[in-house]
Amino acid sequence: MKNPSKTYLRNKCDKKVGIKCRSLGKCEICGSKITLQWIHFLTRAVIKLRYDPRNYACACAACHFKAHADPYWFKEQWQKLRGKKMPLILSRESN
Repeated sequence: MKNPSKTYLRNKCDKKVGIKCRSLGKCEICGSKITLQWIHFLTRAVIKLRYDPRNYACACAACHFKAHADPYWFKEQWQKLRGKKMPLILSRESN
């Protein structure tokens, strides 16, 4: 059997972690139970933090959209969820 590609493995992991994240059953920001999504503070492109629970949360589609539209609001929400220093810690670890 041929070794699976990195893309195949990443997609498989994304699916499992996304399911685990949404199993929380509510948005960690507003508490909504509608259209839950896997959201990251630092982009999923930062592979070494992609699956780090400090870098992702469960969010409803509305909060996910607002996070992209208003990064200052999102940073404030993330600090409430993960602690005031977490955005700085993640930024440092991303390098």
